[in-house]
Amino acid sequence: MRVAHVAALAASLTLALLVAMPAAAEETASAPEAPDSSVDDTTAFENDTYERGRSLFAQCSRCHELDPLRANRIGPNLFSILGRPAAALQDFRYSQGMRAAAQDGLVWSRDALDRFIADPRSVVRRTSMNYRGMEDATARADLVTFLTGVTPGEYAPQTPVATDGAATEIGAAAMALEGDAAYGEYLSGECVTCHQETGANEGIPGIVGWPRDAFIRALFEYKTNVRSHQVMQLVTSNLGDEEIAALAAYFEQLGE
Repeated sequence: MRVAHVAALAASLTLALLVAMPAAAEETASAPEAPDSSVDDTTAFENDTYERGRSLFAQCSRCHELDPLRANRIGPNLFSILGRPAAALQDFRYSQGMRAAAQDGLVWSRDALDRFIADPRSVVRRTSMNYRGMEDATARADLVTFLTGVTPGEYAPQTPVATDGAATEIGAAAMALEGDAAYGEYLSGECVTCHQETGANEGIPGIVGWPRDAFIRALFEYKTNVRSHQVMQLVTSNLGDEEIAALAAYFEQLGE
């Protein structure tokens, strides 16, 4: 009797297990997979890097444009810089040092950009770019990521544009004038006490051959304290639209 009871109990347990197993398997099969958070983390990291690079480019935007529809400024337009040979823009007057680097085969790879941003003169010995370099390797990587990833029209112009297409930027009144180069030569005596008429860069950036609008914009930025340099702020404080337009015409003409 006891043996029969044990056998019946074992049979009941076996049946219960057989009934429960499909349900357990079904629950396991239908359980949702945990999302792969690594994809979202990677995207967020790339976006953060790009946005930090965008902020850092504000330091560069005083001299460089990053909109393919806008002209060069004091420095060349940097849109689509990755993979571009040095001194490749036909409408920009490069320094002798940059032209020599181009002849030596310099191409703007990510590594070359990183080294140039870190110490411009270690890559192009006689560059006219008056920039000491960026020491922070992470900041350089962020900036290079932004420079090499920006798309047309994404980066807002440095200066606003009115609805009628006329520039409303600083110095617009002087830009509208036809500068008198002869008058500019007369006024240039104070400029060439520091800036060499040959366009050479010996600690002070050359200004010969600058595009007139870039020249005018730079002087007005000193005049209105957008750029900080005590000597330049003092010099420009006494210049009006006509004088600045004349100087721009003269120094642009010297580079022709």
